[in-house]
Amino acid sequence: MLEYFVECLRLGWHISESGFEGEKTKTTVWNKTEAPLEETKFKMMLELTGVAEFDEARLGVDLVTVLDISGSMDEDDKLETLKFAMKFLIQKVSPIDRLSIVTFSNRAHKLCPLRQINENSQVEIEVQVMDLDASGGTNIQAGLETALKVLNGRRFIRKRSVAIMLMSDGDQNHGDASLVEVGDVPVYTFGFGNDYKPDVLYTIAKNSAGGTFSVVQDLNKFNEAFSQCLAGLLSVVVQDLKLTFTQQNSTIIKNSSEWHRYSRNHSLVQVGTK
Repeated sequence: MLEYFVECLRLGWHISESGFEGEKTKTTVWNKTEAPLEETKFKMMLELTGVAEFDEARLGVDLVTVLDISGSMDEDDKLETLKFAMKFLIQKVSPIDRLSIVTFSNRAHKLCPLRQINENSQVEIEVQVMDLDASGGTNIQAGLETALKVLNGRRFIRKRSVAIMLMSDGDQNHGDASLVEVGDVPVYTFGFGNDYKPDVLYTIAKNSAGGTFSVVQDLNKFNEAFSQCLAGLLSVVVQDLKLTFTQQNSTIIKNSSEWHRYSRNHSLVQVGTK
């Protein structure tokens, strides 16, 4: 993206800025100021960025973490790494967010419902996570389906985004989580341990709306994976924004969209085009 900006400047493209209603999003348009009289291809770029103060602008997140506590997680310090990752996550969410925890082995269990995050709930949830033990088989399907029930059962949904973070070694031996339809919910999957099995975790993330699959082999590897995921989750200021391009005396050949993460002083705008 930076290289594209530099090239726009080199070509002498014009830059103009404007804002959307509510002043949460700034629009920057990059385009040429002159065009030849004959038919020609013309490119332009539209950049959207958040402009309000970070903590005031972003949407609250309803996040469900799905934790594998099957017997295989007791090997290679996988469960201890998972607990450390959860402690990191609990400390990063803020009072505008809500967190629920689902655990699974042979069956799934809702360890705690969606709870608003404050000092008391952070401590209580952390204690619950630290007390987890590993045993039994691996039913990722049950864990994922239970997480979806938590989100579908919410009463307060206005101006809130949702996500599921699934942490497992991927060694499922009950059900088939890759067949679960997650709808518009992004599912971020994390493969724990050196012997993690990526197939089902990758498929779950791929089948979701914007989810990703990351590897967490040990404590040295988890920081980057979780930091990148949370940077996106905890910086969404606009969701389901649609841009409509209308042609006037011209033909639109192609349009494409993508998003980029910025520093904490910038916010993420998720964009769809039609």
